[in-house]
Amino acid sequence: MTNLLLEVVPSFEQVLTFVRDHTTYRGWEIYHVTLALAGITLLLLWRRTRQALREERRLRRRLASTNESVLNLLGKATESLQNTLDLSAFLHFYTDYSARSLCAQSAAFFRYQPSDRTVHAEAIVGAFPSVFNAPQDLLDSLLQNPQRLLAYLHDTHFLLTETPFVEAITQRRPLLFNPQEVSQRLHYTVTECWGLLVVPLIANSAPFGVLALTNKMDRSPFNLDDLHLAQSLSDMAGIAISHLLLFRELQEKQQIDMQLRTAELILAHLLPQRIPQDPRYELAVHYEFAYRLGGDYYDFVELDERHLGIIMADVSGKGIPAGLVMATTRSLFAVLSPGQLSPSTVLRVLNTHLLKLIPDDMFVTAIYAILDKQTGLLTYARAGHEPLLSCCPRSSPQCLGRTSGTVVGMLPDESFRQTLSDEQYYIRPGETVLFYTDGLTEAHNPHGEEFGRQRVAAVLQQVCALGADEAVRCIVHRVKKFMSDTPLYDDMTILAIKAR
Repeated sequence: MTNLLLEVVPSFEQVLTFVRDHTTYRGWEIYHVTLALAGITLLLLWRRTRQALREERRLRRRLASTNESVLNLLGKATESLQNTLDLSAFLHFYTDYSARSLCAQSAAFFRYQPSDRTVHAEAIVGAFPSVFNAPQDLLDSLLQNPQRLLAYLHDTHFLLTETPFVEAITQRRPLLFNPQEVSQRLHYTVTECWGLLVVPLIANSAPFGVLALTNKMDRSPFNLDDLHLAQSLSDMAGIAISHLLLFRELQEKQQIDMQLRTAELILAHLLPQRIPQDPRYELAVHYEFAYRLGGDYYDFVELDERHLGIIMADVSGKGIPAGLVMATTRSLFAVLSPGQLSPSTVLRVLNTHLLKLIPDDMFVTAIYAILDKQTGLLTYARAGHEPLLSCCPRSSPQCLGRTSGTVVGMLPDESFRQTLSDEQYYIRPGETVLFYTDGLTEAHNPHGEEFGRQRVAAVLQQVCALGADEAVRCIVHRVKKFMSDTPLYDDMTILAIKAR
């Protein structure tokens, strides 16, 4: 009201000045002219005030209607999502609700695929008037069968550039087309179209799709009020879909987590459940995986009353693939090792089978040893695995083995056979022999420095006088202290044999 008076008063003063300077009227005539001008001014002021009040009431009604529609959509969305996370069902509901709220004859929601920049209809209400790119013969065929037309819109992925949705998706803004613009944008129509409103739907900060509304029931054009309402509904739907996608993602993660827990239990049962006991030897093991499913593997096989088989293996890669290959290796070894006292022979047959069973980019390092418990003779073969370390009290540690062999599951049989051979070593009384995977030697500290084989040998020299179990615990403590807060990068397995 104050702004209107400020606009009117200067004009009124200017009129008085003009009348005083350019007329010869007497005082009473000037008085009547002044009253007339004041009346006209008040009339204009009243009309402008009434228009402002009418506009304010219209805006309030529109805001109330928009709020009611959005709240209704929110309520329906909450109700529909209580018992299901069906995205397609919610998109159909949103499309139908928007069409009814804006009194549109038809509406369609087109899902956007950013990978190939295409859209396809996921929900259609009414007879959508366009198929965007259908040639004339196909268009004639579709016109004769409404169900086929609906299926064509659902099943066809339209290039974004073939549709009138480009600006809505790329610029994330609603579009309002007049009848002339509609005829320019929709080249392949199956029914008459005199109005088109396109609104983008943003979910998780990315374009998820567009809602296209066509033809108001009363044949009037869509206006800015319709655009604002459609945008508000789209914003609400975007929030609901973002939460729906988040719930689905959490649900999938929970399912994966359950599957991983099951896989963890299975793999844990594949490892030895007990360590063999013998009055002449102590055995101890520490196994720690870097990820939920480990790729390291160790096992004991009582070949007969005299011979004990000991295998340690490390599968390339991490996580689920490594865990599956580890389980495969364990199953094969359990079948191949009984009755065979040559470690290299077992590894050769294992290589033959793994070549057929595991992916080309995966392999297994392994060391297999057979301990004669009566004589202390350790016969072993190494296939690309870390070498054995041994140490007696008050002696220097030594690295066992002349050949390293090639990893299992990579080379053909003949080539693999040439790299592998059995070697022998007598374990002396009081001596400790250490098996380990590269998770121990490659453990690194916060500065990126690896623990390394030399540190392993040095620690073994310090603890070899201890029992096997205590020695393994000391080695683990030393490497953890070296790593500080650095997480384990690879699975770590340590196995010690100590002759009493």
